Amino acid sequence: MRGGRLDANAATLGCQSDLRQVTQQRNSPEEERPLLWMFHDKWNIHKQKSTPKETGSLGNRREN
Repeated sequence: MRGGRLDANAATLGCQSDLRQVTQQRNSPEEERPLLWMFHDKWNIHKQKSTPKETGSLGNRREN
């Protein structure tokens, strides 16, 4: 049973190190920009549906 616990602890530590690597990769500007654009597009669509009068500058720049 102790061996199982040690293996579980090693697995969680491995997952944590993997998560750290993933967050470091996500924070790189090359991969961050398209995700931000996707989020801005969805947010602008949501804003246009809820309040069509108030359109952000990002939405106007994106359409032009």
